[in-house]
Amino acid sequence: MVKHHGTLELAPTTEENRASALGRILPNVVTLLSLCCGISAIELAIMGRHREAAIAIILAGVFDALDGRAARLLNTASTFGAELDSLADVVSFGVAPPLLVYHFSFHSFAGFGWVFVLFYAACCGLRLARFNTQLHDNPSDKMRGWFTGVPAPAGAWLALVPLFVAFGARDPSLCPPAFNIAVLAAVALLMVSRLPTWSPKHFRLGHDHLIPALIVAILLSVLLAVVPWWTLAAGGALYAASIPASVLAHRHLRKLERRGARGVSPN
Repeated sequence: MVKHHGTLELAPTTEENRASALGRILPNVVTLLSLCCGISAIELAIMGRHREAAIAIILAGVFDALDGRAARLLNTASTFGAELDSLADVVSFGVAPPLLVYHFSFHSFAGFGWVFVLFYAACCGLRLARFNTQLHDNPSDKMRGWFTGVPAPAGAWLALVPLFVAFGARDPSLCPPAFNIAVLAAVALLMVSRLPTWSPKHFRLGHDHLIPALIVAILLSVLLAVVPWWTLAAGGALYAASIPASVLAHRHLRKLERRGARGVSPN
């Protein structure tokens, strides 16, 4: 027992200390798994094992989604974890995807193609640096459910959509070098853009939507098991189509906020 301001309190037990330590470590371990997947994807891409490299990047995205959720559930979110997450994202979503596209499609372009790999990686790094700055300086924007620009994991997904189509059709000719270069450049610009895009991190399902959401999850699981590449390509296409809708929704929300502000302003 310990004395604290004139009262007696029970000291934390060994089991509680272990649980607390595990709660602090677990999200960072998941982040490191994402980093390892990204590094593995780079090695697999260089070896010519393109499908395995794409799977490694997808797994990195899964771990990236889990680490933040784990930190929030365990109430162990920290600046250290946020910085580690961004460093892992640079590798897994800023370096691995353009390298995979480069080795799969336009490595024969030599210096010209390499410029776009560097451009994509630089834009991803800038996007993550801006995200961290906004997170520390103005966290309320993130809490509203919006990102500024396309997030790094989503950008990696969009950059790999042409490869998903080629994998699904088993026809690399569907993934021409010029098209892939254009996609990489477009996604890189979307990541550093000021376009508002939806953030699912604070999305909450109501009780009335649990059953439909479960049905959709089961359907997606079946599609991923039967036609994984086409499912991933379709998901990326739907996300790209949602970007204009998110911009319009954000503008509408801002208009409502401005009207509300004018309505309560003093005369």
